[in-house]
Amino acid sequence: MDLNKIELTVEIVAELFKNSLVDTFYEPEGKMAGSIDKKFNSEIKTQKAGSKIKNEPSPGGIKFLGGNNKNILVLVNYPMPGYLPDDQLSFLTSILNACKINLQDVAVVNQHQNKECDYNQLTGQFNPKVILLFATDIEALQMPFGIPDFQVQQLNKITHLLSPSLEELQAEKGLKTKLWNCLQRIFL
Repeated sequence: MDLNKIELTVEIVAELFKNSLVDTFYEPEGKMAGSIDKKFNSEIKTQKAGSKIKNEPSPGGIKFLGGNNKNILVLVNYPMPGYLPDDQLSFLTSILNACKINLQDVAVVNQHQNKECDYNQLTGQFNPKVILLFATDIEALQMPFGIPDFQVQQLNKITHLLSPSLEELQAEKGLKTKLWNCLQRIFL
């Protein structure tokens, strides 16, 4: 068995990082809960503070999944509580692993759950070097420029990449290949 090819389920990752990634006592309605709901009823929140990961959002801050250790912002758009469904989280994790990064290196923000935030707020809070946008509404973000899918774009020392949804990428090998070619230019 090759150690570089071990795949961990979302549940195992949550258990391994329960003290740094998962708040097991929070539900979106603000009620206390005793365990993690597999459908992401509990919120996963982290914030970078120096080199430590806190388990609480900054006052007025944007909720996100991950550690943002390498200042890589990943925007998704799912109309559900939490960040993204299990299958898409697993697929995103495999994409990140192929780029030699992990969830601790990125901040995953669900645009649907943060409709009021815009591009300036995101770049202000996360100070990204790279922004990966998966099926994100760039008009609602008030981005300062338009960008077609699979075009690596630089602005203000930030590398941007817009892509179709994670579901579309999973379903079409041609789209995965286009994404991989772009990610190689960015990360490898």
